[in-house]
This record gives sequence, structure tokens and C-alpha cells, in this order.
Amino acid sequence: MPTVDRDALRARLRASGRHSEAAGVAAIPPPPLTGNEPTGMDAVTGRLITGWPWVVQSATRVLTTAYFEEVMRPHVGSNARQLFGELANLRTAQRFRWAVGVALLMFVPNLRPSAIQQLSTDRTGSTGWIAEGDYLPRAHRGDLTSAGRRSLDLVPTVRGGPAITG
Repeated sequence: MPTVDRDALRARLRASGRHSEAAGVAAIPPPPLTGNEPTGMDAVTGRLITGWPWVVQSATRVLTTAYFEEVMRPHVGSNARQLFGELANLRTAQRFRWAVGVALLMFVPNLRPSAIQQLSTDRTGSTGWIAEGDYLPRAHRGDLTSAGRRSLDLVPTVRGGPAITG
């Protein structure tokens, strides 16, 4: 097996300038940071997102992931997905409320849920929910100062569309 001279390979790549052109990285400046807000990567575009949009994305990821679905993090997820398709009765509504509350409390550190309410239901079993809580932009740093109340709408706007909006 031939050996690869990594230093020479790096030098050729830097000299060509291709490393800075990959996916238009050099052309897109990152958004300005306003403080110690939660920061992450947008799952759709791959760009940097900060603040409340990151919390909405994090909540969406946690609530739509079942336990043991992620290989390296089997403990992250929620039981909410298991309840889709169940009968729309009081017991199932309480179990869904509990699953959403526990998942948000455990895995979304920048949102402290205070109320999870069912907004609507119809004969087909379709329900609409809203999760309200305090937005803690610096909770990941240990600062539990609230920046106000926010809500997550757990109501899909269109069939197959995003299930959670902030």
C-alpha cells in the first residue's frame, strides 16, 4: 500500500485555494453573535443558527426521535412518536403531554416548560398542542435568567409539513 505524504497534500490544497471555495464558505459570513446564546448548525442549510431558532430545531429533533434511534446517544428522544395513531382519548392525551414535557425538560436546556395544552381535537383524531415555557438563553452556561415566555406550536400547518414552529 503506497504511503501518502500528508504535509505535501495539505500544501498543494492550500496553494490551489480550493479549500476556501468549498460550498461557498468564504462567500457567506456567519451571523453576528449577540451574546452567550445557544448556537448550533441548521439541519437544512448547514449554516450557523443562534438563539430561539436553535431551540425550536432542538425541540423538533428531540420530539421526533424515538429512544434508542440514535446510535451514540440512545438515551436521547421521547415517547411522543409511539403515541401517533393511538385512540384520541383522555389517557392518550395525558401520556402525550407527559412525553413532551419530560423530553423538553431533559433534553432542551434552554426551554423550561411550564404548560403543555391541547388546543383542538376533531373526529378524525387530529389534535393541536402548544408547549409554553421560559426561554433561558444562557442556561447551557448555568445562568437561569429568563428572557421571556415563548411557545412551541405542536400543530402541523400542512400535511407532511413541519410539526413544530416557534
